[in-house]
Amino acid sequence: RNANTLAFVGIDPAGSPILAYEWLIDNALIFDLLALEVLIDLDAVMPWVMSLFPPVITSGAIDLVFITIGNLADAFPNYLPAWADLFGALDFWSVVNMDPYVEDFTGRIAFSSFYLGGIAQYADWGINGEFREHWQNGQENANLVVPPNRAPGDGYYYFNDYMSRMTVPAFSVFSASSGLVDTATMVDTIYNGKTYNSKDAWIEVPNSGHIDVVNGNQAPTVSFPAIADWLDSL
Repeated sequence: RNANTLAFVGIDPAGSPILAYEWLIDNALIFDLLALEVLIDLDAVMPWVMSLFPPVITSGAIDLVFITIGNLADAFPNYLPAWADLFGALDFWSVVNMDPYVEDFTGRIAFSSFYLGGIAQYADWGINGEFREHWQNGQENANLVVPPNRAPGDGYYYFNDYMSRMTVPAFSVFSASSGLVDTATMVDTIYNGKTYNSKDAWIEVPNSGHIDVVNGNQAPTVSFPAIADWLDSL
């Protein structure tokens, strides 16, 4: 596959996140809920629900929530343990540097890509400090509720163990907000894990946040030219 791939471009690539109060999440009740195989057609419901709220209400509510989270994250006392930094773990959206209409649009479409199974796998990565396939993969694991600690010969595919198989040049765009996706963690996972290439590079967009992709008023003007210049260098 490497022979057919010229390069890898990651826009906010995610892996093992930094979580808070992991011991509250790491139990059968939480993971049983997260692993429910229930379909709720939010795409059929949310357009009607969101039509009741004008953009100024949607973006205003988002501003209130994430500005509060950001302020509380900034005020986290240094003498407390890192696992207690709940708001730091949730500080991923920099709304002070984002157009209100883009906030409104994001709020209206966010639930279209909201899958509990994905959230569950992300929680497993953060709690166990691993970057692996879903812990219920395989017939023998189908009824396994709580993600197990890593064990020799457990049969799971650990992506970080085989990152060296990526030999093509890689370029990544990260946000300044490290909630849910930490730049240092992912740089270590990707660039210290993959086979070195002289074209490897990454950037962090100042004053930006992320929801699946890096966002913020400067995100397009910083990231798109940087990606274009990098592609031209190949």
